[in-house]
Amino acid sequence: MTTRLLLVAGGTGGHIWPAISFGQWIGKNKPDVSVSYICGRRPLELEIYSSAGIEPYKLQIEGSPFSGHGLDKLKRTYSQLSSVKGSINFLRFSAPDCVLLFGGYVSFPMLLACKILRIPFAVHEQNAYAGKVSRIASKMGAEIFSGWRECLPLPSSKYTRIG
Repeated sequence: MTTRLLLVAGGTGGHIWPAISFGQWIGKNKPDVSVSYICGRRPLELEIYSSAGIEPYKLQIEGSPFSGHGLDKLKRTYSQLSSVKGSINFLRFSAPDCVLLFGGYVSFPMLLACKILRIPFAVHEQNAYAGKVSRIASKMGAEIFSGWRECLPLPSSKYTRIG
């Protein structure tokens, strides 16, 4: 039986390339696992995935509500919230067995959708200082994985060091 793994990464190469590397490793070493990817629809994201020969699913989302100003920030916040519904629909359709979030603005609605649908999920944090999604996920009881000795501001009991 094949395990379906969904890797969620968007925004920049700092989130996307680790997801691609992990997915490629899984593809070479775990033939019983099928890997799919989801990102936002920004041209940079699509270019990065395309350069690796990957066609990700695209979530209709504007960007992080933590950046931008005024009306743009309001639009991004609305986009994040409305993307939770799109994430739920996608997860119901694709039926992954588990989801691994690599960060970026696309991870937040997927995090909420996984929690709502009770789909097992975890977070891979690439930085020594945990990003917003990692910090929120930690408060929700998610397993956080980090390659760093520290994953501030999380206490060591809230993440697992890997690598």
